[in-house]
Amino acid sequence: MAVQANLIENGVHYLSGIGSTTYHDDWNNEDIDVELFCIDDVVYGAYIDPEDGYRSYGRITAATDIADCKCQFTFPPQKVIVENVHTKIDGEYGMVTDAYKLVIKDAILNKEVLVVGTDYSDDYYPCAIFSYQPMNLYANVEKSAKGFVS
Repeated sequence: MAVQANLIENGVHYLSGIGSTTYHDDWNNEDIDVELFCIDDVVYGAYIDPEDGYRSYGRITAATDIADCKCQFTFPPQKVIVENVHTKIDGEYGMVTDAYKLVIKDAILNKEVLVVGTDYSDDYYPCAIFSYQPMNLYANVEKSAKGFVS
């Protein structure tokens, strides 16, 4: 699977599905759990990098080379804002590592719906992250909370 920074451009997009599957990595001869999400009708896969011995770096790829890459849970496209976050990690012996994550927010509520990639928020050690918060999608907010009168 190819790994790319800024695989999805910053800006307005449409989220329409979430799912999961397993991918067999022939190089490492192991099965890898892949979390799926659909942006603008393209399925992407997020997984923990099997070549990272500590399993701390998350990777994101277009899921075209995964056999069963359909999101099991689909919904009408929801308008979201995608932001690519890049963190440079200064390590031992002058080594610098790049950590990338996607932060996807509901376009109306401005709340995080999906965060995926590598998180380095505690300045201690990076960790792979796939955090899906469906309650932060505007479509899932109770009608009464949207200002409708019943």
